[in-house]
Amino acid sequence: MHSFKNLKIWQEAMKLFKLLYQRIEKNPNHSTCIICNSVLTAALQIPTNIAKGFANEGRLSHYLSASRRACLELTTLIILAAELHMMSQEESDAITMRINDLEKMINGFYKIATEYQS
Repeated sequence: MHSFKNLKIWQEAMKLFKLLYQRIEKNPNHSTCIICNSVLTAALQIPTNIAKGFANEGRLSHYLSASRRACLELTTLIILAAELHMMSQEESDAITMRINDLEKMINGFYKIATEYQS
């Protein structure tokens, strides 16, 4: 039986979440940092929506759209974190590039899903 865990987009989204989680854990004020909490929430929405969509094939494109929106939200938060000097511009650029790559993967899967569901 196929599993969402076999999907490369889910695996990459999980890697991104773990990277951000480990980065945020280094911040001594992470538990009270609104941006930190928002980053983790947005990052977590990406793989969880992919998994939900896999479980509910009839609504796969809906959940993939939610993952795409979470990518945009996460990108905004990472840019803001750099502007507030919570991370370096280089780190922000590297994370943003990973988010963009993941978003491209989700867009490709979305196109396939919408064609299949039509």
